[in-house]
Amino acid sequence: MTLRRTLLLAFLLLAWVPSAALSWLSFSRTRSAMTAQIERSLAAQAGTLQTDIDTMLFERFQNALVWSRSELMQDLALGDVDKRVSNYLVGLQRGYGEVYTSLDCQRDDGQVLASASAQRIGRQAAPLSPEQLSVQARLPGGFAQLYLAAPTNDGRAELVIDTPVTQAYAQPGAAAMQMRLNFDPRQIDRLLDTAAAGRREIVVVDAQGRWVAASAGLRGSDWPSAAGRQWARQAAASSEAQLQLPQGAMLAGRSHSQARPGFAGTGWTTLVLEPLDAALQPVVEMAWIFVGLLLAVLLAALVASTWIASAIARPIALLTARTQRRTAAPDEAPVRSRIAELDTLGRAYADMTRQLDSSRQELVRTSKMAMLGELAAVLGHEVRTPLGILRSSAQVLKRDPQLGDEARELMGFIDSETQRLNTLVTTLLDTARPRLPHFARCDLHALLQRCVQMHALKQADSAQAKVTLSLLATQAEIEADEEQLMQAVFNLLSNAAQAADADGRVLLSTADDGDGVTLSCGDDGPGIPPALAERIFDPFVSGREGGIGLGLAVVRQVVHAHRGSMVVGTSTLGGAAFTLRLPRVRAALPGDLA
Repeated sequence: MTLRRTLLLAFLLLAWVPSAALSWLSFSRTRSAMTAQIERSLAAQAGTLQTDIDTMLFERFQNALVWSRSELMQDLALGDVDKRVSNYLVGLQRGYGEVYTSLDCQRDDGQVLASASAQRIGRQAAPLSPEQLSVQARLPGGFAQLYLAAPTNDGRAELVIDTPVTQAYAQPGAAAMQMRLNFDPRQIDRLLDTAAAGRREIVVVDAQGRWVAASAGLRGSDWPSAAGRQWARQAAASSEAQLQLPQGAMLAGRSHSQARPGFAGTGWTTLVLEPLDAALQPVVEMAWIFVGLLLAVLLAALVASTWIASAIARPIALLTARTQRRTAAPDEAPVRSRIAELDTLGRAYADMTRQLDSSRQELVRTSKMAMLGELAAVLGHEVRTPLGILRSSAQVLKRDPQLGDEARELMGFIDSETQRLNTLVTTLLDTARPRLPHFARCDLHALLQRCVQMHALKQADSAQAKVTLSLLATQAEIEADEEQLMQAVFNLLSNAAQAADADGRVLLSTADDGDGVTLSCGDDGPGIPPALAERIFDPFVSGREGGIGLGLAVVRQVVHAHRGSMVVGTSTLGGAAFTLRLPRVRAALPGDLA
């Protein structure tokens, strides 16, 4: 697989996989958050409805107890059957509108003695079995029971409230008379229908799991079949927020009847149900939006990845081709790219080839230094001794009074030239076998002043260039080998003075440079030819006629031994300038001497 295809595939995966993961995470979080919010809403609505139903029934029980204790009801219990009782019941039913379908007073055997409906007087009321009992209400004013009577034609269970009409009403069955209130279940139905607007359905079940009331969507379906009772009982007893019902998966909110002062509650449970699919329809729509966005991201990633892969692969291919050639033309331009890292890589590759060329040149210098070392070893043993004998002999002969002027002049030539040869051998030895520096604290400014004074004394017998000091460094103390550093400064001063001629100028200056000091030696001579600028520090390379090219090589060795740097440039006086940067505190390396 090519680099371009690999990059294209990688970019596509990097762009699409995180986007898909983030989209799925967002969808899951949103779905969970919306589901939790709907569950809280269902539970809150169920609690509100259950409170309203409990309040409604509590009022009905209070009605039954208050009415059963009226003076007319007590007369009826004593056998005083009068139309006034029926008229009283008619007035109560009219006063409460559609709350009650009928209000009756009857004996224990079921015979109706008085009723709000005249046609019911004297009839036998339908018996109520213990299985139909749903609520036993004990209130401070007495005792009442609520039954779920047989359902009517429309499937609704009729709600019947019985309460005794005797002074002993606190004991069930002890009264000879009782009052019966037929509570219209549509009062609860309307409450549930109003609350179930939309996709929700609501059902109210009693403690035995029997349906008491339901919203319009559930009425008549399984109401009140055995299957309906079963799932209603399971749903009321469960604590799960999601239920699998015959109608499908549902989100459920439930609330149980709560006790209140003087009333233990009905024991009923209100269930508010919402189909899971319908509740999460906005989430499903959002999921399709996410899918569309993912496809758009994939398309955009494909276009962008193609461009980026090409932009990356092209310069890398060029670098690969150049690497396979293992060389680069000196004037070959760096590989350029619109990507910053690859552009940097191209420049770094070009720098590397130049550094390799520089290393090759350094290797040549090292070879020269090795040759110089061998030559110095030979000269040090074989040449210096004969030179010393020749110079001593010449000096002895010069002291002979019988020696003529011409011979004395010749002896002087022998003396000076042997001295020059001895200096050359010493320089070769210093260059080939430099000793390790002995670092100590020294004042660079004081060292430069001594160097200038000693240089002036050395050249006292001949015309010399004017040396000027410009010591601007505020912290001139450094760690250095004073002897080696003086040798390096002497070499710089000698080269500068020779380049400036007798009436020239030499400027020796210092300046602060961060954690180091800069030392510059410049002259007003002809300067360094450009062709020699890169090789001026090599052994046996000199820009001056008659020079042997070892002085600057020695300076370079001393500067490197002090962990400094050295560059050649143009002086402010117009000639050459050699600038040394020396650290104030040396960076110790293995092999250094304290």
